[in-house]
Amino acid sequence: YDASLRQRRHADRPAPEPLRRPHQPVAPASRAMTPREAAKRRRSNVLFVLALVAACALFLFATTRAEAMLYVFVLAFLALCGYVYVLGQMRPREAWDEPNDEYADVYDVDEPAPARVQAPRVAAPARSSRVTRTHGATDRWSPAV
Repeated sequence: YDASLRQRRHADRPAPEPLRRPHQPVAPASRAMTPREAAKRRRSNVLFVLALVAACALFLFATTRAEAMLYVFVLAFLALCGYVYVLGQMRPREAWDEPNDEYADVYDVDEPAPARVQAPRVAAPARSSRVTRTHGATDRWSPAV
């Protein structure tokens, strides 16, 4: 602390350090979103909006007993169920389309993967030609089996 009686100017003061709170996270380096990530985000946003509309319509129907809100809820719920069904159908297709990175370094792209080894087939035991029936029960199996 300088207690001298001389006049001070702004230039005499040291520049203040910028305040940085320790709990403020440092912004990570942003990277471009891949088309697959963008589509996934759009799908989750649509799913969230459909669920929110259905929940709000149900709440409004429960509080107001307006018949229109019942119809809005039914439409939103059916749309939500249909969208979940479509997402469920898309998942196996996406899993089939994406490359399996686990073996990407093992197999060359131009080289086909090795064929699977099949277990030897064992002949089924011979069936007797005599069919026994007990108490009038019908035979459920065709003779070709």
